[in-house]
Formats: sequence, structure tokens, C-alpha cells
Amino acid sequence: MPLDRRLQSLLRRANRALPGPDLERAIAAIRSVIGPSHVPAGGNLATVALDKLHRQIAPDPEELAALELVIRQMRPMPLSVNGQLEDLPAGPGANMYPETLRQAWTQFRIRIAPYLYSIGRIELVDGECAGTGFLVGPDLVATNRHVAGTLSSGAENLSPGKARILFRHEAGAPDDPRLTAAILGVAAIHPRLDLALLRIPTQDRPPVPFGRTMLRAGDGIVAIGYPTQDSGRNPLFLETLLQGRYGVKRAAVGEILSMERPAFFHDCSTTSGNSGSPLFSLRTGRSEEHPSELQSRGLISYAVFCLK
Repeated sequence: MPLDRRLQSLLRRANRALPGPDLERAIAAIRSVIGPSHVPAGGNLATVALDKLHRQIAPDPEELAALELVIRQMRPMPLSVNGQLEDLPAGPGANMYPETLRQAWTQFRIRIAPYLYSIGRIELVDGECAGTGFLVGPDLVATNRHVAGTLSSGAENLSPGKARILFRHEAGAPDDPRLTAAILGVAAIHPRLDLALLRIPTQDRPPVPFGRTMLRAGDGIVAIGYPTQDSGRNPLFLETLLQGRYGVKRAAVGEILSMERPAFFHDCSTTSGNSGSPLFSLRTGRSEEHPSELQSRGLISYAVFCLK
């Protein structure tokens, strides 16, 4: 019996995510980069699942879960360093990504560089991270509504100077006062979507651009934000991907799983600090044009969104 639509979609995702049909080679590549102690067991089950899918046989739930975990581990999460996203690792033992992804990423990191410091970490003045926001105008930052709620203890009304946004906050680098802005208040709250606008002093950096190309299931996307440690969302998986460097700016590469407007689903690895992260097209480097709530089906996911 042919696979159902969901399993056919999973097989296509696996083929796009893995560098070839040899899953054991892909798992070995993960181990060579991040160390064997950080790679959970399950590679054998994942191999069985992929083999069954290729033979048009439905894997069992444990096999499917193992394959899903390996796919997520193959999603790169490069850091931002001095205003540039890291390139993907290459060389002997580290060639763990398909060549098509490597080429797309090389172009994306060039296109996105002018806007990296238009995306910032939103936090209370005591340093507690509330989420991510990004410039949509000279003095306006977009984020999730629940981030505004966190900043204001649910009041959605914020006194000037109670919170700030750090447009740098990269691994191993001090924050630059010129890239830090006080949050002056809540400018607007969307009545239905998890969306808020925060007012800040006028900035001299470009707002994040929005594209005109419709995204489809299978298209590559990139969330940029500040994933934080979250013990309630698979801590071993988090440690595998982030390797102890939490709360700093990085990208999370994934793809669109399905389009079910007004929502659509993605598999970028995101956690609580990603709330409010802009989501970019890997191909164009521009944000999705529809005012959609994006719900992750991921293992450690939190909602991110884009707007028109």
C-alpha cells in the first residue's frame, strides 16, 4: 500500500535534510562536529524508518520519532558573530549538510547581514530575557503579544525604561550601547494574532524587509532570535543544538511543513527566547508577507511570526 500524504511528506523532508541516503554517515557527521556524548541514541531506528519509507512501508511510532530527531539535528543553528552569521562547517568529517543547503546558506548570510542588527533581544532591565523583536519602522519593534505580556506582568502597558532591546548580544562579545535601546512603551496590540508593536527611540538601522513571494510547503526558512534554556522542552535536544550557548543571537534553519491559513507550520528549532523572531525565506532573505501566526510542530518550539 502506498504511503499516505503525511509519510510521503516526511520522506521528502528527510531527503532534503540529509546529505545522502546513508543515514549512518549523517549521524557520524553530527557526532564529529558536536561530540558523541551530545547525540542521543536512536540512529538505528531512524535508519530503519528511512529504509521503510523508501520501500513505501509505514514505520512504527518509535522509528518515526527517531527519524524526526535526526532530521532536527541536521538543521543548522549558526551563531551571529560581529554582524555576520557563521558559515556551515565544512571539510573532512564535517560535511553533514546537502550541497544545495550549503549553497543557499552562503547566499542567505550575505543578503541578511545588513539586517542582523535590526533584530534584538528583548529583556527586562535586570537582564531577564523575554523574547526577540525586530525593527519594522524607525521607532517600532514587532514581537509576540505574549512577550509584551511578560514585560508588563500581563498588563500589556509598559512604563518607559522598564525594558530594553539589545540589537547585538552575540556570543563572546560585549553589548554596544549604540545598539541598545530603551523600550518606551507598547504602541499597539493585535486583537487576534499573537502580535504587538513596541515603541523605542528612533534608530538609524534599516527595518526588516518583507517580500512578495508566497512561500509553500517544503520551502527553506530561517528564524533569527535568542533561544534560551528551557528545561521543559527536551533539554538534551537543546544542548545538542546549542552546546551551552543560550540567549545569544543565532539562526535556526528549517522549512515550511504545511500551509493552513491563517496559520502555517514549520520545523525550525526554536525555544522560549525565540518568541517574536522574524522568519525569513532562505531563498530570498526576506520575511514572509502574510500576517500569519506560525506554530512550530518542533520538539522545542515556540511561536514566531511574520507580518505584512
